[in-house]
Amino acid sequence: DLHTAYRRQRQMCIRDSPWRCTGICLIYLRNTKMADITFDAKLREKAGKGAARACRREGRVPAVIYGGNKEALMISLDPVQLEKALDMVGFYDADIEINVDGKKHKVVCQDVQFHPVSDMPLHVDFLRK
Repeated sequence: DLHTAYRRQRQMCIRDSPWRCTGICLIYLRNTKMADITFDAKLREKAGKGAARACRREGRVPAVIYGGNKEALMISLDPVQLEKALDMVGFYDADIEINVDGKKHKVVCQDVQFHPVSDMPLHVDFLRK
């Protein structure tokens, strides 16, 4: 399956740069296009390991928005939206818009942590622009 092979290869690639990828990754990247990325997120009240685990038990992916001399904002993302966005070319370089309770935040993705076996995203860090 080309998609699964790409997901495994992506972890070895540095910031989704096509010239640093090998074989399968290059084929997959040629067949995808960059688009505007927007997420509808929910606000999380608590921070920490226990709160993040509770968020995952609800079927969502915990994330944080930080930077810009503002307080960090703990959010949770829909995993389906996140998976689709991760499969886009240049996700780490893209301008992302996150809607949290009617407020829009312009961010870039700083880091995504993946599960070592299932390759599912565990946590996402966003940096304000």
